[in-house]
This record gives sequence, C-alpha cells and structure tokens, in this order.
Amino acid sequence: MNILAVGAHPDDIEFGCAHALIQEVRKGNNVKLLVLSRGEAGSNGTPEARESEARAAAKLIGADIDFLDFGGDCHLLRSPENAFKLAVEIRKAQPAIVLAPHTGENQHPDHAIVGQLVRDACRFARYGGLEFLKGFSLKGTAAHTISALYFYTITKEFGPPDIVIDVSGIVKDWEAAMLC
Repeated sequence: MNILAVGAHPDDIEFGCAHALIQEVRKGNNVKLLVLSRGEAGSNGTPEARESEARAAAKLIGADIDFLDFGGDCHLLRSPENAFKLAVEIRKAQPAIVLAPHTGENQHPDHAIVGQLVRDACRFARYGGLEFLKGFSLKGTAAHTISALYFYTITKEFGPPDIVIDVSGIVKDWEAAMLC
C-alpha cells in the first residue's frame, strides 16, 4: 500500500505522524513525504540545514521525501492552483492513505492551510474533468481516489485524539526521527 504524508515545514511530519509511518513501513507499506517549504522563516537553522535534517529523518522513517516550492514558510496559500499542484502529486504517488496537518488554527497558520490544501487536493485528484489536471494524464497521473485522509496534530491544541495508535514498540525510532 502507498501512503503519502504532507507537511508545511521540515519537522511537521516527524513530530505529527512519523510514529505511524515508521510502523507502516515496517509492515511493508511504501511511504512518501512531501514538504511544502524549507522552514525559511524559522528561528533555528537555515533552510538548507532544515532540509538536510528532514532528509535524515525520512531515511530513519524509511520513506522517500520531496520538497515542493509553494512560496516558502509563512507564504503558503490556499488556492485552487496550489491544490491542483498537490492533486498532481497525489496522482503520481497513488496513495491509499494520505496524512496532512489538522485543519484547525494553531501556532502556525501554514499548518491549517496545508491541511485544507491537501483535503482539497484529495478531492481534485479523483476528478477526471478538471482541465488543469487533464494535462497531467501521463502514466501514473490518471484520476485517483484515495481510501482515507487522516489529519495529524503538531501541537496539543485540539484536545484528545480521535485515533490512538500504540507506538510503544517504536518510541526510540520515533524519537530519533524527531531529533534529526
């Protein structure tokens, strides 16, 4: 099974859902990470260093990772054009499951925006009649419907989780990915 996880910044996926992804990789599933900025506005580390850290974490998770240019940290926008770009990536990855940041507002506006973009993109990826996406009907980019979209939290602002996953068997590996 293919799984796609999307984050606004380097470290969002690591803190928000890497524990689940590590377990899925160990079950034999393929995991791809998409990061929509390089953390350009962050107070710690350069964009190059943050990208390098995220690549190291992806390796520990057992996932492939790509960085996409969506305008940079603090400049991510919810627009049909951006959702179409993500829909193309969803079509390429052909995931059964997609994970994205929670759509509720928290300490960084990019998180909610990316969650909303991914939600929109998952819908657009399944539509065969969108003109923009018709130009991407190359092999592996035909209309694609995912099975499930899950939202992960990066902060504790949203109360108790809807889904609880036992991570006791991979805590050290998850910590190692977060420490990257």
